[in-house]
Amino acid sequence: MFERFTRAAREAVVGATEVAQESGSGQVDEQHLLVALLRRTGLPSVLGLDDPAVDQILDALQATGRRAGLSDIDAEALASIGIDLDAVISHVERELGEGALDLPRRKPRRRGHLPLSGGAKATLEGAVRQAALRKDGEIRTEHLLLGLLMRRTPVTDTLASHGITVATVYDALDRRRSA
Repeated sequence: MFERFTRAAREAVVGATEVAQESGSGQVDEQHLLVALLRRTGLPSVLGLDDPAVDQILDALQATGRRAGLSDIDAEALASIGIDLDAVISHVERELGEGALDLPRRKPRRRGHLPLSGGAKATLEGAVRQAALRKDGEIRTEHLLLGLLMRRTPVTDTLASHGITVATVYDALDRRRSA
């Protein structure tokens, strides 16, 4: 499968492994793929994103990670009894330090292979599927992003809130095809 990936797409997958290792994670997930796509490839410029926009997306993604395990329904339920979840998180992090509420991480593994989470596998499969549907001969970073966007996750919600949708990625692929 990887022989059809462009160099940048392969570098994004390898970069996601490095991002996962740096964070102490035991597996590569969708968030690691997105960070690698935005920080280690030329995808942001293809999408018309400048560095501040990328920083905003990554900050929003990190904030979403702090709420891991809590759904919007949970936040709404707390709000209905007068508790602002974001205010609580901010207060705890001011008092105890940023990341105080992060889930404990496993000890970083040695450099090398990390398994892909189910979501990361589905993302790669989705990228291959999108390239095939569009009859694109190779799998690009844009296809990886499409693979992410085809799934409903906090990652896709964060991207959508910053204007990155399936339609904007299709537009980028169409511009590249016609260039």
